[in-house]
Amino acid sequence: MSGLEPGLPQEAGAVQEEREPFWGYRDLAIFLGAAVFALLAASLVAVALIRIVPPPFNHKTILLVVGQSAGYLLLFLALCSILKTQYGRPFWESLGWKPSAKFTTWQTVGMGFALSLTVAGLGSLLGAPEDTPMKDIVLADWRSFLTVLAVGVTVGPVFEEVVFRGFMLPPFALTFGAAPGIVLAAL
Repeated sequence: MSGLEPGLPQEAGAVQEEREPFWGYRDLAIFLGAAVFALLAASLVAVALIRIVPPPFNHKTILLVVGQSAGYLLLFLALCSILKTQYGRPFWESLGWKPSAKFTTWQTVGMGFALSLTVAGLGSLLGAPEDTPMKDIVLADWRSFLTVLAVGVTVGPVFEEVVFRGFMLPPFALTFGAAPGIVLAAL
C-alpha cells in the first residue's frame, strides 16, 4: 500500500511516493491497544503458572520472566500481524533490519561485554547503591540469576529494538525530527 497515511483518499490517477516508514500513527494506536491485552494476558499466564506449577519448579522469578516473555511474544505477533495484514510486507525488512557489514558477531559480543564492564565501573565510581529491590530478586539464587540474565541479554533487548527503534521511532522522527523522535520513543 502506498501513500502518506493508510486509509487516506487518493485522487484518481495521482501517483504518490511511498514514504518510509510506510506505517503511521493509526498502526501505532492499534499496537498500543494490543499491548494492553497482551500485558494483561501475560500477567494472567504468570499468575496461573505460579499457582499450578508444582514445587520446586514454581520459582516466582522464573515464572514471572516466562510471563513477561509471553507478553513480548504476543506483542511481537501483534506487530507482525499489523505489518502483514495491513500492508502485506515482510516483517524484518519493513523495520529496516539488515545484517551489519561493519562488525562480526564476535566483535559485537565483545563490544557488549566491554560496555557492561564500563557501566559497572562507572556505577562503582559514582557510588551506585548496592542494596536494591532488583538485586534481591535477581540474585536470590542461581536459577533466578541465570533466567533473568538469559532473558535480559536476548528477548528483552531484541523486543526493545523492534518496538521502540524499529516501529515507534520512524514515524516520530519523520514527524518531529530525529532528536525529538528519539525522546518520544524513549518515553
